[in-house]
Amino acid sequence: MAAVQKISVTEAEKRFNAFGLPDYRLRNVTDLKVVFGHDVKLLKGYSDLTAEQQQLFDAFICNYYNCVGMGLKCGFVPKSIHYVEKITYCVSRPADEWNETPYKEVCAAVFNILLPDGKKRRFKFHNFYPEIPAEYWIDSSTEKFLRFDYKDGKRMDWLHVIEPEKWY
Repeated sequence: MAAVQKISVTEAEKRFNAFGLPDYRLRNVTDLKVVFGHDVKLLKGYSDLTAEQQQLFDAFICNYYNCVGMGLKCGFVPKSIHYVEKITYCVSRPADEWNETPYKEVCAAVFNILLPDGKKRRFKFHNFYPEIPAEYWIDSSTEKFLRFDYKDGKRMDWLHVIEPEKWY
């Protein structure tokens, strides 16, 4: 996605009003492009999504913008959207002074981008305990979801998108 100029709250309000959106709510991704300059079709990873995943993301991004204040809308920059598989690895821990029984603790997470042709591409890897060799890891869980990365001011973050109105 090309570099996007941040706009002031005053400029955003002018654009909303100029395009017949006096309630400052986006109706669709075209409104997002016109008001804020964010063309989701150019977003990194968007073209790798299936039509159904694109439809989910389009609905989500409009809902997200409609749920936040104008200041956040103006400082928010979408970076990428991918359909990912997250594999969480755990390690077995013995009972200790805080846990009466043995337990599992998350030690690593791998994010793979899942492409429509069935191929996978490694996206992110987090090893929380590098001192624990991988042969001690237990494949604990796997989940698939849309991962939306964005920049909020100077901070990079991401959201786990489940439905158009449901994310965390």
